[in-house]
Amino acid sequence: MNRQAVSHLAAFALYALAACALFLPAVHFDLVHYWIGSRSSDPAIFIWSLQWWPWALTHHVNPLYCSFVWAPAGQSMLWVTSVPSVALLCWPLTWLLGPVVVYNLVALSSPVLAAFCAYLLCREVTQRFWPALLGGVIFGFSTFELVHLRAHMDLFVIFQLPLAVWLYLLRLRGKLSGGWYIALISALAIFQFGVFVEVLASATLFGLAAIGCAWLTSSEPGAQAAHKRGLKETALALVVAGVALSPLLITMFASGRPHGKIFSSVFFSAEPLNFFIPTRITWLGGHLFHGLTMQFAGQNYERAAYFGLPLLLIAILFIREFYSRAAARTLILIGAIVTVAALGGQLQALRMHLHIVLPWWMLDHLPLLQKALPVRFLAYAWLVMAVMTAWWAAESTAPRWSKWSLAAASLIFIFPNLPGKFWSHPLDSPAFYSNGSLKRYISPGENVVVLPYGYIGYAMLYQSQQHFYFRMAGGYLGMLVPPPFTDDPVPAGLYNGDVSLVPHWGRKLRRFVVRNKVGAFIQTLPDIWDRPTLLAPLHVKPIVTGGVALYLVPRRWLKTSPAVRLSLPSAVSR
Repeated sequence: MNRQAVSHLAAFALYALAACALFLPAVHFDLVHYWIGSRSSDPAIFIWSLQWWPWALTHHVNPLYCSFVWAPAGQSMLWVTSVPSVALLCWPLTWLLGPVVVYNLVALSSPVLAAFCAYLLCREVTQRFWPALLGGVIFGFSTFELVHLRAHMDLFVIFQLPLAVWLYLLRLRGKLSGGWYIALISALAIFQFGVFVEVLASATLFGLAAIGCAWLTSSEPGAQAAHKRGLKETALALVVAGVALSPLLITMFASGRPHGKIFSSVFFSAEPLNFFIPTRITWLGGHLFHGLTMQFAGQNYERAAYFGLPLLLIAILFIREFYSRAAARTLILIGAIVTVAALGGQLQALRMHLHIVLPWWMLDHLPLLQKALPVRFLAYAWLVMAVMTAWWAAESTAPRWSKWSLAAASLIFIFPNLPGKFWSHPLDSPAFYSNGSLKRYISPGENVVVLPYGYIGYAMLYQSQQHFYFRMAGGYLGMLVPPPFTDDPVPAGLYNGDVSLVPHWGRKLRRFVVRNKVGAFIQTLPDIWDRPTLLAPLHVKPIVTGGVALYLVPRRWLKTSPAVRLSLPSAVSR
């Protein structure tokens, strides 16, 4: 084994040790009964998805369209964040260890892989171990990675981004043939399609823009020719990936894509103050500014713009010292492009619109791109910052002590707030789902409503733990809700628990039950809403067992619909 391979292994081992030291204590070294992340119901989506794809394929069920959530209508799995690439790659581990353990292993390994791939890129740029190791830490343990590690597998699995840039650099320097480059970039694009289509779209946009910037800023004819060739080969690789994915793309668009925006790109844009002011997930100063950061744009799970003053100072020093180099100008230009794009189409601060139109506004209205959230472009800004930091640490003429003091300060400023309750959540599944009670009252494939409803509760987790024994007239695979549920007022009432907001609640609830063939309501106890009032129109006494209140729908409700009556289980007398 050569010296470089040993250094690569050492870097990987250091990143792995760092991830284990940071996050394993948070879950009490128990990967079975806790998940790494917050109490949000988003992790349950990915635990469910890790189970869904292998289960569907082994049970000869169409994995691209799931009729087990939002039943009986079902939902397309290609317009939601169901991470099929990760699920299929981890299939043997899921079969062996279960989806919760696998979710935790993916969460633990994602910062490691992101850091290691960024290290490979920075090592190719600098040819130095310690600066490359620093660059890997900056990207793999960035605020972006830490923010999304709490809830969003589709966004914390990002090792593909530095890996793609590293492959391009190898091709640019003649260390990789054109055929291999096209094949590997195609494979990465296909993999990213199965992680998160939004990131694939934005990576394509900014990746091609970066190559274009490199072509324009190069002063040597040989470098211009190399970047021109790289642009053509990258475009060809994306075409190859598109052809390979064409059956899925056709199915995806044939299933009916959601029209318009899913979320507001103005609301989900980077907060300018967040570049300098940390949120609570950061150890140094996070709690000090909590009152202010709660006014930042976007949700708490998307505020990833904090770089800290030392990293911003390194960026300024890098620009001042290396701007004369063409490669540095490319890096600076693409960093500026993605940072400005992350601010969205209209500048705002503390949720106040400043009526300043920004360049992203021109792209924000285009099909598909209008569904992208600008704040997520910060992943590319962090990658640029990692390369800048490694390059500056390796080649700056500043005294060594000042360089490494500033580098150490940059890591301290982005160090996670480990005492905070952001990094673990127990799996508090009611005994009803594990002690056999479920199968006493619910027949296989029966359609039920699990309360709390949708994203408020953990119905997806319970269904995955039961290996899809029951269907749900509800669910949570993101904020996309399929018709006819979008046109029905009952789901809104089930979400907020206030029947006064839905006129004629009893009649509409009964119609909801009949239309969707609902056989039971399963209320997890304790519950935040007044479910007895909400479910009073059922006129049944709940069965309290195993940590749930079970409301079995009376058969007489379904006499108006023979098809529905026949679908009800016969195992339980109602």
